[in-house]
Amino acid sequence: MTDHFKEKAQEWDQKEGSKERAAAITKAIKERISFDSDSILMDFGAGTGLLSKPFVPKVKKIIAVDTSEAMLDQLREKPIFQDKLETVSRNIVTDPLDVKVDIVISSMSMHHVKNVDGLIGQFARLLASGGQIALADLDKEDGSFHDEGTEGVHHHGFDRAELQSLLEKHGFKDIKFTTVYTMTNDDGKEFPIFLLTAAKK
Repeated sequence: MTDHFKEKAQEWDQKEGSKERAAAITKAIKERISFDSDSILMDFGAGTGLLSKPFVPKVKKIIAVDTSEAMLDQLREKPIFQDKLETVSRNIVTDPLDVKVDIVISSMSMHHVKNVDGLIGQFARLLASGGQIALADLDKEDGSFHDEGTEGVHHHGFDRAELQSLLEKHGFKDIKFTTVYTMTNDDGKEFPIFLLTAAKK
């Protein structure tokens, strides 16, 4: 399995906009998702833990899933995670997890997943009834968000109506989309990022 983020992992937290984007998405998740001290949280595409770090005090356990071992190495070095952390380095669509979780969060990871239908199906399988998801990613774009030739990009953002239909197919309800952040490239072009929240029936 190729680690497309191996070269970026060490500098990821200092990357321009990374912390600001994570903070905006985290704030929106806190407003939309209910946590309790017994919750098991899965961070899909966890990276270095920028998204899940603020939730450590709110949950019992965090399962950090990422196909980049280099990113997970950076996450493991953060002391705040130590006694609540489990890391998983694998493709959970082709190699499913045998766990149950209460909440799934994710930021800017779905567009790196070829089989999004299969991914949403795995989220549904992992969640108990009433379990919640909070997924942030790009609105549909023309392909200019990533540099030409960037490896591991399977979708140029997502159409919200199409994504909602996919979630409904897999048994999710109370589906809501909110624009939570806008990224701007060097040419001044803007790329809105949505947060999708839903609950399993």
